Amino acid sequence: MEYAYSHDREVFHGEFASVAEALKEALEVRPGKECWIGEIQAIPASRYVNADVVIDGAMDMAYQEMGEIAEDYLADLSDEATKELDAALSAWAAKYARPSFWDVVNIKAVAPGADASAGDA
Repeated sequence: MEYAYSHDREVFHGEFASVAEALKEALEVRPGKECWIGEIQAIPASRYVNADVVIDGAMDMAYQEMGEIAEDYLADLSDEATKELDAALSAWAAKYARPSFWDVVNIKAVAPGADASAGDA
């Protein structure tokens, strides 16, 4: 598990091996200020590159380009066809389109004046 810290609960910094390391850095950057520590959670590339995104995009593009005549384009794809596309896109995305950013979960506030050696967020 890796950890990150924030001073505004919007932008998180670091990829620290422990809560104590994240807190130490947070306190060095802004001593005596409240901060938040959370667990880093990887984002799978398939969140952004998947069959639904591609199919919806193709349907929208066809409709914008051709109008009502294209309104049913790809609407009747089978679940099997969608799953096949999803599997191919997931494999491709995992290889070539992995996000270089991450989510932060289980965020906990750390009061001003916290002791970095305590390591508890």
